This record gives sequence, C-alpha cells and structure tokens, in this order.
Amino acid sequence: MPQHPPDTPPDPAPDPPPDPAQPLLLPLPGLLWLVLLALGAVELAFWAGAQGLVGGATAPGWRLLAVERFGFAAPVQHWMIGSRQAPPEHLLRYLSYPLVHAGPAQAALSAVLLAALGKFTARHHGQGALAALLLLPGALGAATFGALTDGSGWLLGATPAVLALVGAWTLARWRDAASPRARFTALGLIGSFLLARLALGLLVETAATWIADLTAFAAGVILAAALRPGTLRRTRARLRQR
Repeated sequence: MPQHPPDTPPDPAPDPPPDPAQPLLLPLPGLLWLVLLALGAVELAFWAGAQGLVGGATAPGWRLLAVERFGFAAPVQHWMIGSRQAPPEHLLRYLSYPLVHAGPAQAALSAVLLAALGKFTARHHGQGALAALLLLPGALGAATFGALTDGSGWLLGATPAVLALVGAWTLARWRDAASPRARFTALGLIGSFLLARLALGLLVETAATWIADLTAFAAGVILAAALRPGTLRRTRARLRQR
C-alpha cells in the first residue's frame, strides 16, 4: 500500500507589521512621564557618580548629599516652628524628598507603582487631580511625620505619593463596586495592605515613615473624592437647594 506522508502542521502565520499609529511609548499622561523621567534622571546621576563616570572625587557621595539637602527630617520642622523661620530651602524639602530614594531598588519600585496607579488616576479623575495627588498628600505626610516624631531618621522616596494614589484607587473601587459585598471585599484588601505596611514600619524601619504613608493614603482618599469630576457642580447644586 502506498505510504502517505505524515501530516505536517501549517507554517505559522507571520507576525503582523507594527501599526505606525500606535505610540512607541506607553500611553501615560504627560505629567506622569515628567515625574518618571525626573526619578530616572536622579537615579542615573547617582549611578554615574558612583561609577566614577562624572563628578570627580565627590560624586560617589552624591546620594548622601542629596539626602541631606533635599530629604525631610523631623528636626528641620521642629527648628522652623521653634525659630518661627521658614527658609525656602527647608520648605522645598516637603516637595523634593520623593525624588531622592534610599537606593535604586526603592526608586524602581516607586516608578512602576506610580506608572500604573497614575495612569488609572488620570483616567478616572483627570490630570489636575493627578498633579494634586502627587504633591499635596506627600507634603501633608511629611508635616505629620515631623509633628509626631522627634527622631533623626530621614523621610525619603515617593512611597507617600504612591499611597495617595492607592487611596484614589480605593475610592474608585468603592464607588464602582456592584454590591455591598464587593465594596467590603475591596476594603478588606486595602485594609490588609495598610496593616502590613504598619507592621513593617513598626518591626523593621528605624524611622516612623509609616506615619507619612498612612497620612498620604487618607489624604489621597479625601482629595480624590473632592476632585472627582462633577463633585464641585453637585456641591453647588446642593448648596443652592438649601
């Protein structure tokens, strides 16, 4: 009997050519790209300095110098309150400390979380709300950290800004939940996360930076509710009805 050749699978279809209309970069808001590029530029400068590529003999210590100049510490706030002085270089610390991280791993994790949560926040609340959430809760977290602690530990990194965006995400999940059970499930997830963050801060960290993180989270929820599209219009309508 004639032998039939075994069936052979058809050749796979060639990959489609790239669509020239698709953006080469992730579709992130422009403001978020600026933040991520700033984080990357700072870490690149620290890395280049540590490798001796730029900056000369002092370059390996750039991270430490940046911590001392742009990081936030409670004694700085205590001094400003006690002396009733507010030099611009110290006020800048409330906004600049998120750009200086303890190491590249912390910076990379912050960048990834900011990209994901920032894109979600911009889509649901707008870029104006995103800007407010990136700046205000972190500053409030630093002020609370300074008010409730008296140690010498530094507050560094964008974790408070990340927690503020987590707060905005939590509010969106709560509003979009289809049932009370789904709402409490969302709250259970975020509650477990916050408890883990608190436990980590109490057991491992030498400075009570969890105070800034939890403050920023609460501020993120409140700001997201206040800046949600249509909130101002509904508030005016209620005031007119009264």
